[in-house]
Amino acid sequence: MTDRSQLPDHLAHLGHLEAARFFGRGVEALFPGGDEAALVRPVPWSRAARLQHVEPWDSQLVADALRAPPMLGEVDPIDLFAGQPSIILPAFRYYTQGRYRRTGETYEPGSRVGNRFPFIYRREAGPDGWPRPQNLILAGHHRSAVALALGEPVRAIVVEGPWGPSRGTTPARPPDAAALTPLLFLGETLSLDHVSASNAIEAVAAIEAGETVLVADVTVGLETLLLLGVDDGEAADRVRRATRVGRHR
Repeated sequence: MTDRSQLPDHLAHLGHLEAARFFGRGVEALFPGGDEAALVRPVPWSRAARLQHVEPWDSQLVADALRAPPMLGEVDPIDLFAGQPSIILPAFRYYTQGRYRRTGETYEPGSRVGNRFPFIYRREAGPDGWPRPQNLILAGHHRSAVALALGEPVRAIVVEGPWGPSRGTTPARPPDAAALTPLLFLGETLSLDHVSASNAIEAVAAIEAGETVLVADVTVGLETLLLLGVDDGEAADRVRRATRVGRHR
């Protein structure tokens, strides 16, 4: 990503100057001092706006996205609004060590499905145009903070929608591949930059080299997860969720 020393007007106006101070500065910038650092620190973003008597997001759209095969997009780590007040050093450090990117295993093993990938809700402007549109972090504050420190986009499930309550409509989903890990996708097409692999050995080699990999075959997806060290039951569950709509071979 580019140098962010000068923010565009829309980001500066929205109060992202605090997050911009940490962009690409490295992991020590957020938790200076290593093992001697404080275990808890405030999130580097402003808190998401709330309005009285209005739900902050469309819960039906969120539920639909969590039931569907996970499809990931990329979001600017500066242009975010937090849903929690703080992050903790152990979880932050875990996501700097590469295991999550390699295997998809989260800091808390067996954590709920809604936390398997970061989840960003791109909320429309509020009534009368205020607040302005905001990217709300519903899950993945620590992974988003690591992306900010490294100067990388956040790879997340991204859903665009209104303030709540639900309007009863669900936007059409693009025919994109479903995520098995942050670097491994199962399907026919993928909008992210990627390489394709025809077997699990090719896929693992590409992932180990830091590539985003697309596989079209369910068996190859499952075998790749197993070679990456993902537990048998967890691997089967991810493939089952990725093929729920029956689009994959």
